[in-house]
Amino acid sequence: FNGGSAFKADDIAGQALVTTNLCAGTSMVTWLTWSYLRGRKVNAIGACSGLIVGLVVITPGCGYVTVGAAILMGFVGSIVSNVAMHWFKKMDKIDDTLDVFACHGLGGTTGMILTACFASDTFSEDDLSGLFYGSTTLFWHTLVVAVFVILYCLSVTKCIYLLVGVLIPFRVSESDEKDGLDLSFHGEVIGTFTSAASSPKKMAKSNSRLEIGPRVVKVLEAHIIPPSENSFRSSPYYLRKKSVSMVFYGAVEGVGSPPEA
Repeated sequence: FNGGSAFKADDIAGQALVTTNLCAGTSMVTWLTWSYLRGRKVNAIGACSGLIVGLVVITPGCGYVTVGAAILMGFVGSIVSNVAMHWFKKMDKIDDTLDVFACHGLGGTTGMILTACFASDTFSEDDLSGLFYGSTTLFWHTLVVAVFVILYCLSVTKCIYLLVGVLIPFRVSESDEKDGLDLSFHGEVIGTFTSAASSPKKMAKSNSRLEIGPRVVKVLEAHIIPPSENSFRSSPYYLRKKSVSMVFYGAVEGVGSPPEA
C-alpha cells in the first residue's frame, strides 16, 4: 500500500516498496525474538503483531529513508510496542483487546520521530533532511505535530466517548464479560468450550483455567454435560459452579458439539 501512495511508478515508489517490506520483516523477527528472550511463547499472533507494527512504523517515512534506516526503524518500533503492550496488559483499568494503542498509537508515533531522524533528501524533492543528517528543522516540526495530534485525538475521542456513552454504555457488566459478549449480547456461542489440547498431559501440567459466567454454566449444563452420566462429574472433565470456572485436562470426543436443531 505504501508503494502505491506515490501514484506513479518511480524511484520513490520503489523505495517505499522495499523499505516497507524490510521494516515489516525486521519488526516481525524482532518481536518474536524479544518475546522468546523474555520467556514468552513464540506464536502466530506475535508474528502478526510484529508485522503490523513494522508496517505502521515505516509508513510515515517509507519514501524518505534508506534501506538500513528502515531495518533499524523496524527493530526499535517492534521493541517499543512489545514492551508497551505487555505493560498495558498488567493494568486492570485498560481495555485494549486488539492492542491498538500499543501497536498503532505508539508504533505510529515512534515511526514519525524516527522518520524525522533518518529522513534523507536523496529521495525527496522537499530538500528536508533528518536529525542524523545534520538538520534539526524536520525533527522539531515533527515533535510539535506529534504533540498536537496526540492532544487532538485524545480530546476528540473523549468527547465522542462521552457522547456515545450517554446513548450506549461502553462498559459491560462483570457477568456479561465473563459470559462473553457473543452470548450475553448476541445470544450465541462461537466454537466449543472443550476445545482442547492436542496433548492432555501438557494441558494438565499447565492447569489452564477458563473463567466463565452463569449464562455459560447453563449452556454447558444443557448441551455439553450429559445429564444421565453422573460419572462424568467425577472425571477430570468437570465444572465447578461455586468458583464459576472450568478446568480442562483434555478433550472429550463429542462433547462440546453444537446441539441439533
